[in-house]
Amino acid sequence: MVGSSNSRRSHGLQMRRRDETQKEKDQMIITQF
Repeated sequence: MVGSSNSRRSHGLQMRRRDETQKEKDQMIITQF
């Protein structure tokens, strides 16, 4: 159980990090224009 919950938490961090990188890309595109 602990292992599955831990992996789920790491997966959530990856998704959140991916979302942050996506936002940064959007900001860069906005600043370019």
